[in-house]
Amino acid sequence: EAIERMLASNFDIDSGDYDGRTALHLASAEGQQNVVEFLLKKGANVNVVDRWGVVPLRDAINHKRDNIIAILVAAGGLINSAGVVSEMCQIAADGDVVHMKRFVTSGGNPALADYDGRTPLHLAAANGHLDMVKFLLACNVDVNASDRFGCRPVDDAKRHGFTDVVHLIESR
Repeated sequence: EAIERMLASNFDIDSGDYDGRTALHLASAEGQQNVVEFLLKKGANVNVVDRWGVVPLRDAINHKRDNIIAILVAAGGLINSAGVVSEMCQIAADGDVVHMKRFVTSGGNPALADYDGRTPLHLAAANGHLDMVKFLLACNVDVNASDRFGCRPVDDAKRHGFTDVVHLIESR
C-alpha cells in the first residue's frame, strides 16, 4: 500500500537511496515475493544497478531467495555485477552445490576463470568436492582448462590425493 501511494504521487519506481539501492533491490534481498512481483508489474527495471554494480538478482542469490531468483530471471534479470567469477570459484571451493546452482540458473557461467585462470572446476577438484565436480561436469565445463601455472583441474585433484575426483574427471 505504501508503494502504491508513492507511485500515485509520481515517485520514480527506480529511485534509489544514497547507495542507489532501489525498492526492488531491498525486496529481492528480503524475499518479499509480493512486493517484487508488484514492482515488476509496475515497470521496475529488473536490471537496475546500485553504486556497487549489484543488481536485484544478485541480492536474491546472495540471500538464497530461490523464489525471487526464479521471478527475476523470468523477468529478464541478469547477474552483471562485479566479482561473479571469484564468488563462483569460492562456492566451488566450499562445495556448496545448491548455491552454485543458483548462480548457474541465473546465467552465471561456471566455465569462466578468475585472474589466475582457475575455474570453479579447479577449486572443486583441489578441495575434493565430488558432488560439485559432478555438477560442474554436467554443465559441460572444460576439464582441460589450464590455469596460469599450466595446471588442469585433474592435476589439482591428483596433487591433493582425491582419487575419486581424478577418476571422475579422467572419465570425461
